[in-house]
Amino acid sequence: MSRVRSVRSGAESRPLPPEKAWNYALTLLTRRAHTEAELTEKLTRRRASPEVVAEVLGRLRRYRLVDDEAFAEAFVRTHAQRKGTLALRRELLRKGVPEEVAEESLVELDDAAQSATAAKLLERNAWRFRGSDPRRNRARAFAFLARRGFPSTVVMEALEGCEWLTSGGDDDAEGDDGGDDDAGGDDRGDDDSSDDDAEGDDDAGGG
Repeated sequence: MSRVRSVRSGAESRPLPPEKAWNYALTLLTRRAHTEAELTEKLTRRRASPEVVAEVLGRLRRYRLVDDEAFAEAFVRTHAQRKGTLALRRELLRKGVPEEVAEESLVELDDAAQSATAAKLLERNAWRFRGSDPRRNRARAFAFLARRGFPSTVVMEALEGCEWLTSGGDDDAEGDDGGDDDAGGDDRGDDDSSDDDAEGDDDAGGG
């Protein structure tokens, strides 16, 4: 038994060979798109040397299998209907997208477009803001949008266009205050971290 553990330990301590690193990167990319920084981190975690990582990334670029600009554009396109530019930028940087690339991918999301998106989000979640106190409804709506990464100027513009917020209602349930705190869940859902290091991935390279 100790011999088996010793063999496994020795295998785990060896650097990841180039071909296994290549196959591991391909395995990751079949699950979802990755940035270069994400791939670098995951390959390094699997003990691929800097030289091997550079070689794998070079091959991926040649085959157009990794592209931070395309990643950023697709990410914004997918998430812009439920998140503001502040959250989108934060997520892109966290995933390793260079700052200038992240900024470029957000250029088309001007205040008018973001305000329209924010207003639609409020309408879809109107039940959260139907309490009897209009001021409290407005505060809830402001917090709801702010937590989703919309700039304050955009939030104010969206609120001004939602006259129904000031009409009040007859349902002032205390549970509403915490019900919109799921913005953090959105961020975790984008991470797809479950693909990181499943035990089976070490065999991506075959024998």
